[in-house]
Amino acid sequence: MIDLFLSMNATYWLILGLLLLTLELLGAGGYLLWIGGAALSTSVVARLSDIRAENQWVLFATLSVLLTLAWYLYQRRRDRLGRQRSGLNQRARALVGSSCLILTRVTPQGGRVKLGDSSWLARSEGEEILEEGTQARVIRVEGTLLMVTAKDPKRG
Repeated sequence: MIDLFLSMNATYWLILGLLLLTLELLGAGGYLLWIGGAALSTSVVARLSDIRAENQWVLFATLSVLLTLAWYLYQRRRDRLGRQRSGLNQRARALVGSSCLILTRVTPQGGRVKLGDSSWLARSEGEEILEEGTQARVIRVEGTLLMVTAKDPKRG
């Protein structure tokens, strides 16, 4: 078995790389993609230079770790940015800026508004008092409580 590892050449690396990429197609979740890429890169280096088998293994291991780590860091940053930008499962964020109808007088202590087909608890900011039947705009959401302000007639 050791003889096989020590007799690795460009063709063996090519076969290993293609095998790993084929296994990736079966659903490894992206991990084997980078190890397969490292094997293919090692195949190219072995074909173009006279590198010894031991050094090929070191190159393969180094490339596997570097490529996998680079992908992990890239994907982690991308996932974090995607979560920040996404409104998925963040209804509160989607409500900010929405128009609502005052159902009961809204004061800084409380009241009710109609938003869409739902009735929500609401409060106004500062000393503002909003009377029943007027239009308001959601400025913030605190749990199940909407913070509203009078709708500016100029903004619609």
